[in-house]
Amino acid sequence: MRLRTGLPAAAFAALIAFAVALPATAPARLRAGVSDENGSVFTNPYFQTLGVKQARYITNYDAALKNPAQTDAWMAAAQAAGEQVMVAFNPGYGTHCPSSPCTLPSASRYKTAFLAFHKRYPYVKIFQPWNEVNSTTQPTWTKPQAVVTYYAIVKK
Repeated sequence: MRLRTGLPAAAFAALIAFAVALPATAPARLRAGVSDENGSVFTNPYFQTLGVKQARYITNYDAALKNPAQTDAWMAAAQAAGEQVMVAFNPGYGTHCPSSPCTLPSASRYKTAFLAFHKRYPYVKIFQPWNEVNSTTQPTWTKPQAVVTYYAIVKK
């Protein structure tokens, strides 16, 4: 099983990379987490020995409206493990970024999806709106204002 040997090494490498990237003015207390879209990671004994209490989940911005089952399962596993969750939103369910169709939702559509997500998972307090302005594979590449709009929706 690849997870047995890869998880501790990958977690350690991520911690080192994060620590090196911190500016000199960063607070002395380092908080590190993991990102995995498979909820079974929380019951893996190798993961449990790490003592990680922050987890990131990457999902479609409209997951609560179009495909909640996978997210429900992951969230339940994270809650059972006592994880603080950060959710990172990506393109909508059924889109095929970077190939077509990969379009941006309107502000209204994004807001509706976000509010549904927040209502379904009210305990999630940390969000990363869809923001890929640095990637030519994303429609946000040429529309940075959309990123600002999505951020404002989530922040509000």
